[in-house]
Amino acid sequence: HSHTHAHQHIYPAQIGEGMPYLEFALHSELVNKMRLRGVNALFDLRIQVSIGPSMTVAIATGTAMSLAALPVPHELAGLHPHTRSSAETSPLESSIRDKLSSVSRAHRDMLRSYLEDDETSEGAGAGGA
Repeated sequence: HSHTHAHQHIYPAQIGEGMPYLEFALHSELVNKMRLRGVNALFDLRIQVSIGPSMTVAIATGTAMSLAALPVPHELAGLHPHTRSSAETSPLESSIRDKLSSVSRAHRDMLRSYLEDDETSEGAGAGGA
């Protein structure tokens, strides 16, 4: 019985060594999700890390939005069809990539349209004053 508990000890040095990798992975996920949704700002970011004997879990929550003062995010890397040959991708991968690309493009187009409408209304308001 004590033998099973010996393998479940969590050593602070091991946790410390893994934290930079966890932070990098979490940052990459957040940036990719923001690009997919076409947003360019994140507020009230909260990160919760739970460390168990065999797994570490990180959950990040925040409020994402698009700010006109910041550039529109670029499309997710790897969504372009020419990044891999068709022989290397399965039909399921192609379908998922196409759907993600479509959603990402729609969000960016909606943001650009909104920004153009906002600039047009500002110009009309300034000219009438």
